[in-house]
Amino acid sequence: EIAQDGQLTITPRPVTITAASETFTYDGQSHSNDNYKVNNLVGEDELTAEVEGSITYPGSVPNKVVSHKFTTGDFRNYTVTYVDGTLKMEYGEQIAITIKAEDESWIYDGTAHSNAGVKITSGELLEGDVLEATASGSVTNVADNAKDNNTVNEGYRIMNGETDVTGKYAITVEAGTLTINPRPVTITAASE
Repeated sequence: EIAQDGQLTITPRPVTITAASETFTYDGQSHSNDNYKVNNLVGEDELTAEVEGSITYPGSVPNKVVSHKFTTGDFRNYTVTYVDGTLKMEYGEQIAITIKAEDESWIYDGTAHSNAGVKITSGELLEGDVLEATASGSVTNVADNAKDNNTVNEGYRIMNGETDVTGKYAITVEAGTLTINPRPVTITAASE
């Protein structure tokens, strides 16, 4: 018999880098998580990885491993696979706010008066959130005076940039009052 040499082969070990997943509560700010887990390295071999992902508004986005580098060990001994994590954003507990149409008064001058302003009278918006609202009352004569005659129009909302975040808020709406006051008139009798 003739002896033949055998061949020994080392195949690369599979390693998985998994980006972190996390759920955040909406606060008007951007959130990320650059953590990761590495599975299946041997002995003292180590690597570092870079993770990219960011979320600001309710929903979910992938959190991705974008690169890695071996700090100890030979990279040729491994086949590295990336696994995405997920970043989620939820509204969480609603914030109570009250919005109110403006109050204003004028002295009668025969023209129509209005004030479309709406302001927050209790509670606070998160940083970066902005109220978009208008009111639609109008008064011309003293006879038009009535409590709560300046009402907030439908379609009011809270925006953060181009994103509607009204769902974070429990909104109470109050009307304002527009008033026309009588114009003082003096009648002076003619004197000779």
